[in-house]
Amino acid sequence: FVTTNAVIEEGKSEHEVIAFAPIPRLGWGVSVEQDEAEPLAPIFQVRMQITFIATIALIIAISFIWLTTRQITQPVVRLAAAARRMATGDLNTPLGKFASDEIGQMGRDFEAMRQELAAWGKELEARVQKELNERLRAEHQSATILRTSIDGFWILDAQGRILEVNESYCRLSGYTRAELLQMRVTDVEAAETPSETAEHLKR
Repeated sequence: FVTTNAVIEEGKSEHEVIAFAPIPRLGWGVSVEQDEAEPLAPIFQVRMQITFIATIALIIAISFIWLTTRQITQPVVRLAAAARRMATGDLNTPLGKFASDEIGQMGRDFEAMRQELAAWGKELEARVQKELNERLRAEHQSATILRTSIDGFWILDAQGRILEVNESYCRLSGYTRAELLQMRVTDVEAAETPSETAEHLKR
């Protein structure tokens, strides 16, 4: 049989392992006494090896989880940043490359949408600029016709205030353009009564 025994020497407690085997033929027995650390050393060594391997496996598992999570979250963060840029009107910054997984496909679709919006925005801007240029050109032509017309010409609002006149009307009325723009038609056309002027404006 095998048993352990605690021995106190010089105030220190030490554990020993005692093994005893009887020899029936001789009526003897064999007893072996050994410090507990010696026979249990292989067990302690295996325990330390298991603990070390488990620690390494845990570190590898945590690293793998971190890398996997980063591969998933990083494209989502890029998409969120791109959405914020697009919300502020930035349609010219590319999103970059994405992986071949589902999130990567969503990123490529998002990039295609950005390109379509950017192209549509440029087309709309060009169209608005063209219409603005045409309107300015038409206004310039109208103003040129108004200024160079031989006949006296004016533009009034609904209340009879003079909004625009040409040089011919200034010469005919005897007023400057600045003076006429501060006046009403009733101030110039003295021959008409206010009711007659109002009737002309309705026409």
